[in-house]
Amino acid sequence: MSGLRYVVTAGVALLLSLSLLAQQSPEAEKTGRGECASRPGLAACAAQALAVPSTSPGSADRFDSLAAGDWKLAFDDDCTGMWQDKWVLDGEMAHIEHSDKGMTLFTGEWSAKDKAHAVLWTKKSFEGDLKIEYDFTRIDTDTLHNLVNIIYIEATGSGEGDYARDIMQWSDLRRVPAMKLYFDNMNTYHISYAVRGDPDTDEYIRARRYMPDKKTGLKGTEMHPEYGREGLFQPGVTYRLTFIKSGKTLYMNVRDSENLNRTFFFDASDFPPITEGYIGLRQMGGRTSTYKNFRVYLMQHKPFGSAGP
Repeated sequence: MSGLRYVVTAGVALLLSLSLLAQQSPEAEKTGRGECASRPGLAACAAQALAVPSTSPGSADRFDSLAAGDWKLAFDDDCTGMWQDKWVLDGEMAHIEHSDKGMTLFTGEWSAKDKAHAVLWTKKSFEGDLKIEYDFTRIDTDTLHNLVNIIYIEATGSGEGDYARDIMQWSDLRRVPAMKLYFDNMNTYHISYAVRGDPDTDEYIRARRYMPDKKTGLKGTEMHPEYGREGLFQPGVTYRLTFIKSGKTLYMNVRDSENLNRTFFFDASDFPPITEGYIGLRQMGGRTSTYKNFRVYLMQHKPFGSAGP
């Protein structure tokens, strides 16, 4: 019966999403600000309100099996030292401060729009299935604007024109890190989280696979399922986030110091595979977040029976 409820809920959410997508303004599609900021009033995120409210059956067990697999540490930063040693920052208005609590990334004022965004990239590129984990604390308490954090997993350039496959070769083009510059010119997975602020916009956790070859912006990049109303990422609370990319499935696990342990999965089987690239942490304008104990592991051997969502 639980499986039937999951299918029905997901089906209803998909129909509503398609209906509301037709109302989305071209400007919102271009900017990616809040991803649904153009949907007015209570309808703003009705599809998100009906998005899958919990993990699908078995996804937590599969995550646990993968997380306990044979991983080799490939990147390790406690985030208390000089960030320039291991990271590259997109965004001229952004700055970073260090303390024993970690690395705090400040973006520009929300009103500065694209100029206010920031993306912090690992200097190292990674290949294959991987596990990413770090401590995350939302610092901002903005309740007037829709603010979003995004993790980019294995990003490469489109290889067309100025946008070489190695994105470090065109860092200068991202001094103003407009969303459009990324989803139009990069192949990468993207997971949005900590979506809070605007009272007319519900929170959500959403994944995408950018498709620069299609030249259609964000249209058709959504991965499923999508999750809403999770009640996560409260200001001042530290969460341990773990992301696993295993083949064409992505997992996200969220824990706190108490009893919280939530797992989300995203199916990328409808998209071309992504096998290598850099890892990036994006913050919209007005967002302040602290990161600590950032680690990346590469899969050595996949556990038997861990395939699937």
